[in-house]
Amino acid sequence: MFHVGIRASGEAILSLSTLNKGETERASQFAKEVSEFLFWLGNNGSLKPENVRPENWQAYEKIAQSLVDRGEFTPDVLRPWTG
Repeated sequence: MFHVGIRASGEAILSLSTLNKGETERASQFAKEVSEFLFWLGNNGSLKPENVRPENWQAYEKIAQSLVDRGEFTPDVLRPWTG
């Protein structure tokens, strides 16, 4: 996951110089969101990225549950969503 995320983020950043303004903003936002996700993933879900958008944070819950089901994360990673 890390390699794919880093590659996608890097490609988005590299493309910034060849895009028009609207595309640049989208590519920049995409790279930011990938970086936030990789931060969360790299910390085994124990640290919430500081400025993660609420809709992305909700998506992390499904990913966390899947990783718990696969035995890659411990169930305590689900605490932010379960109270």
